Amino acid sequence: MRAVCDPDFGLELPQPVAKRAAGWQWTGDLHGLLSNYVMLALVGLHVVAALYHHYVRGDGVLKRMLPGQWARTPTQGSSSVSQ
Repeated sequence: MRAVCDPDFGLELPQPVAKRAAGWQWTGDLHGLLSNYVMLALVGLHVVAALYHHYVRGDGVLKRMLPGQWARTPTQGSSSVSQ
């Protein structure tokens, strides 16, 4: 493992990962590109699943995820018991 000089403190620290060989820099670019699209697809899938639960199944999952007044179901807060 090669040592790398730290410019702030002058210490030599081990370099845990070797640099890519010439001609292989594209692998890091490909990794970044694919990870962005995979994350976008997962977020989209979760949005579609939430809308499916709301409109098709009607099980209230989306309402439970939303904050504030939208989260309130007809049975919540409708008690006539005064304190």
